[in-house]
Amino acid sequence: MFFEINDDIEQAVDIDARDKLGQTPLHLALRYMNTDISELLLRRDADPNLADAEGSTPLHIICMNYSDNTSTYDSVEMIFELSNKRHQPIKVNARDNLGNTPLHFASGFGDRGSIELLMSHGADPNAANSEGCTPLHYICKRDQYDDDGLAEVFLKITKDQQQMVQVDAKDKKGRTPLQLAVANILPNTVDVLLNNGADLSSFVFPDDSYFGEELDPRSPSSDAHTAAAAADPHCFWPFMIIIFIKKKNISLIRHRPAQRTRGASTIQEEARLVVVVHDVVY
Repeated sequence: MFFEINDDIEQAVDIDARDKLGQTPLHLALRYMNTDISELLLRRDADPNLADAEGSTPLHIICMNYSDNTSTYDSVEMIFELSNKRHQPIKVNARDNLGNTPLHFASGFGDRGSIELLMSHGADPNAANSEGCTPLHYICKRDQYDDDGLAEVFLKITKDQQQMVQVDAKDKKGRTPLQLAVANILPNTVDVLLNNGADLSSFVFPDDSYFGEELDPRSPSSDAHTAAAAADPHCFWPFMIIIFIKKKNISLIRHRPAQRTRGASTIQEEARLVVVVHDVVY
């Protein structure tokens, strides 16, 4: 109706007008998940690549507004389809002010459909944000209550897209996806990373600071679940170490000095015990 009235009186509308936060009507329509208005704006040549004051493009906003139904996937599909039709290619690797790409958010939320769509349109699986975190780091910061199978899906998509993933990439704190997967008690993810060439030669077992770490407030994570799983992480260590032994038949694991002890035993001493048992049995 609004556009029709302005068309009738030949009144031009600034479809990309910005508010004080740098948001265009398209930003707001997507933020409030109004698909019909978003589609109308795109058909009216709204710029799909404009960034707001936080550096977020419309595609960032779609991926940040993840819901567990099909709406996010449908919105990602719509913006790619309409932008291509109007010869306005989406900047799929655009970064916000924190260096996050849309793929960071889709990965952190575990949005499998959007991950595949983004990567099929050229999303970089190795893009690192200002903290040095890649999408794979975000996947490994999730916990087993969320989805311990996501890393396998992610790496399969990259292979299908013939993209090489840096499985040993380190963030600004020197942490690899493997270390985060161990810290967040993701046995399937650990297994997948090892099968995909994660390096054990310089592996360091995570200390207590790794457990229950919160992600960026704008990125997805169930911190309550992570905290619950990490309430007593010590009981998981023998199980996690056995995974390492079975997969790689290792007899020596480097480790840091423990920060917390349990009686006369430490996490690292438990690790040594399991490794020694392995050496004796095998």
